[in-house]
Amino acid sequence: MSGLPTPDEYWLPDPLDTGSRSMTVEYATVIQLTAQGEPILQFPRETIPSPKTYRRLKSYSPAIGDRVQLIGGTIMGAFWSSGPVKRSGFANAGRLTAAAFQSTTLAAGLYTNTGDGLLNPAGSAVALTGWWHVIVMNHLDNNGYGAQIAIPLSPGGTIHWRHASGTSWSAWVDITASA
Repeated sequence: MSGLPTPDEYWLPDPLDTGSRSMTVEYATVIQLTAQGEPILQFPRETIPSPKTYRRLKSYSPAIGDRVQLIGGTIMGAFWSSGPVKRSGFANAGRLTAAAFQSTTLAAGLYTNTGDGLLNPAGSAVALTGWWHVIVMNHLDNNGYGAQIAIPLSPGGTIHWRHASGTSWSAWVDITASA
């Protein structure tokens, strides 16, 4: 891949590589399911879909017509679904303050912070400074159990995640660090 990304593809820095490679965020539509239930995707730039299957989060159950987001080639989930779970995917989006991300019942969605960073579990101090894209996922019951993935807006940062257990958040964990 070279040049500028298409309108349906956005580049993120590859935190596992010190070179010039990048990982992409892409959007596609589920047009068919294999006999094993794996989605066949069609990207906006394609006239004929590829029979290739993609890795996906185990929590995502594909349905024909879903618009899905792929990060680095892995299906993260539907941000719009034609099925009965239409509002449980990534249908919500917006810009939120650091304090708003402290809610353990924030609607699932794709958000950007207001540049004020992301707070520690107690909400008393900034744990991650700067601008972030945040993927918010919650339990189907929206009962305070869920997770957030924070992707830095600027190149050179690392991806973090945390989980909620009812009414409190864990600390942000760098998921790009080697074990």
